[in-house]
Amino acid sequence: MCKLIAPRAGLVVRRPDTGEILPPDGAVIPLGPHRAYWLRRRKDGDVSITDPATPESEEVD
Repeated sequence: MCKLIAPRAGLVVRRPDTGEILPPDGAVIPLGPHRAYWLRRRKDGDVSITDPATPESEEVD
């Protein structure tokens, strides 16, 4: 299950799997084995976790 995870403004948050810093607008990340880490970051108010935006499907006439 992938979620859009974005750091709170002014904070630097690293991904536990790669050590890379999350971009300010967030990244789509699979929770996987690091689910507890991300839930702790959300509980502490360091990140927001939302469902990623799905692209609009084009209607064909």
